[in-house]
Amino acid sequence: MNIIPSWFAVTMGTGILSILLFNSPYQFNGLHVISGVIFAINIIVFVVLLIFTILRYAIWPSLLPLMLSHPVNLFLGTFPMGLDTLITMIVNSLVPRYGYNYVLLAYVLWYISVAISIITCIGIPFIQMSRQNVENRQIFATALLPTVSTIVAASTGASVATVLPDSQARITIAISYILLGMGLPISVLLMANYSYRLILFKLPQPAFISSTFITIGPCGQSAYAILKLSSDVNMLISKTGLVPFTGVRDEQAARLAGIALQTVSIPMALFIWGFGVLWFFFAVISFADTWAAKKIPLNLSLWACTFPIGTLALSAQELGKEMDSTGMKVVSTILMMLLLIIWLLLFPVTLYFSVIKDSWFTSPCLSEVGGQPPSFEEVDFIKNRKY
Repeated sequence: MNIIPSWFAVTMGTGILSILLFNSPYQFNGLHVISGVIFAINIIVFVVLLIFTILRYAIWPSLLPLMLSHPVNLFLGTFPMGLDTLITMIVNSLVPRYGYNYVLLAYVLWYISVAISIITCIGIPFIQMSRQNVENRQIFATALLPTVSTIVAASTGASVATVLPDSQARITIAISYILLGMGLPISVLLMANYSYRLILFKLPQPAFISSTFITIGPCGQSAYAILKLSSDVNMLISKTGLVPFTGVRDEQAARLAGIALQTVSIPMALFIWGFGVLWFFFAVISFADTWAAKKIPLNLSLWACTFPIGTLALSAQELGKEMDSTGMKVVSTILMMLLLIIWLLLFPVTLYFSVIKDSWFTSPCLSEVGGQPPSFEEVDFIKNRKY
């Protein structure tokens, strides 16, 4: 009954770690095996959470409108992002080994993720506008989760496009650019609003201080998506000779267009990555300052730092590859090792407090109505307008 969407943050952090290990610029014998083991763990965690989530709303259907009308609905964005990490690893690990069937699986799952991401990106902000009373002091970085989901879907589409036939790859790349446009601008606006909230009402409570890392996510993932999509476009140009996003076959013009796109994409990615670095240090300092002054409780929100750090590392990996920069490769490896240490600490702690002690399975939306599922009449989601 107490499985809420925020649990999929575990799959996000676990999934991006497997991706980073697989793509690390400094490989050694066995690293792909370690990545594969973490990938397998992520599949198990994702499937278990999905089954329990379906059972929750099948057995107690009134919990769905209750959850949608509560701020916990922001975490619905974690579901498609967790799925995206699985899709990327299918492309990286399974497609080279097992071929077309896994290409098809990744392609179908990506479209499912795209649909859920778009619904989340549009639907959750609308619910906030129409069904919830939100004050400035109640704005947290979690407000970014619905919009970041489309950015992650865009970067996943860039990965999927690398294994698709040319015609399908072109469509996938175009959709990915649209998804990036849906997520990045609104994320920047929300980050400005969040900055305003921090200045006026200061840092979040210790229990939620890890949420300050979420602001890194849009920056790291956008930088990665821009680089990866640019690389995909150049890959298509070399195969087809078509000018990007047109049906014009002119190899010289297409090659020049590809060079121009790459020339613009790298500085743009660096610019956005730098913005992410700023938020990274803000988050680290905020966490350290809070830890020095107060006790930070062990809870599920600690997973909020994993995926954002992973996105910064992932974009640094791609920058290192595109720029042939040893410095960026080293930075990406340092961030990856930081994430690995955090994951090695968090994962067993999560297992202990969730499976053994059963103390992390809490539902804020359910607790606020007495701990028992209400009737549909009591929730009345449709008529509960705030305007």
